[in-house]
Amino acid sequence: ENMYEIEAKVRLTQAQARELRKKVVKMASFKKQTTKVDRYYGSVESANLRLRTEDGVSFLQFKGRETRQGIEMNDEMEFPIDTPGEWDRLLRDNGFPLVGKKHKVSEAYTLDGFSIELNEVRGLGHFLEIERLVEKKSKIQKAKGELVALFKALGFAPIDFESKLYLELLSEKAKNKKADI
Repeated sequence: ENMYEIEAKVRLTQAQARELRKKVVKMASFKKQTTKVDRYYGSVESANLRLRTEDGVSFLQFKGRETRQGIEMNDEMEFPIDTPGEWDRLLRDNGFPLVGKKHKVSEAYTLDGFSIELNEVRGLGHFLEIERLVEKKSKIQKAKGELVALFKALGFAPIDFESKLYLELLSEKAKNKKADI
């Protein structure tokens, strides 16, 4: 069954991450802390196919992406898988090269149907990510407005949104490191 994921993220300094955590703890319910390791296939620009292993459980995920003003609206499908290594080989052997990996430690909270994550992405630093899943396209616009309002309540405006995918940011960082050599 398809779900539409409405999400945005902002980059944080370590100090902002510490301060924000104090706010989030007071206003939202703690859900869990997780470690997510993602392997992306295809191309850095699309990166719509990934294998995610989260706390030992693996999923194959497909995202049809659309980003406007830094807010992503993703048509998302996800399937649990038992053999990530075999899936990795199957994808790579059939024209979906591995284009990147991401390691993210998340502290997840919930508030009014939103998932609020305080993330630390290896190689990139700290991010605040907020998302909501909706079942119908007709609910996307309302969810976007509520998303912006929640970011505002936490001290951020749409101009602060990071519109690039984590994979793009990691790829740029790797290119810049090579350029410095």
